[in-house]
Amino acid sequence: MVLHMHRTTIMLPRALHERAAARAAARGMSLGELIRKLLEAETTEAAGDDPLFLDARTFAGPADLAASHDDQLYGEEPVPLLKAGERPAAFAAPTRPRRRR
Repeated sequence: MVLHMHRTTIMLPRALHERAAARAAARGMSLGELIRKLLEAETTEAAGDDPLFLDARTFAGPADLAASHDDQLYGEEPVPLLKAGERPAAFAAPTRPRRRR
């Protein structure tokens, strides 16, 4: 039940007006009703209603996937990040054995 409506004027290109009027007639509604329904859908759709996010198969998995993606992908803990200038142990310069005196 609509308590109050605000009258407004919009400018439409002729071709768009004709297509919209034809679509409204095919649905058995007025052009105004079609525009109101489309505006309502466009202005109330939340991200949670987006069909992309409603496909549970796309987003199935652990809740901490972003934090544990290495473990999920490779089955191991992620390699710790190196500090600037640090080299991985595999590339460390070899050390000479100390001479005994």
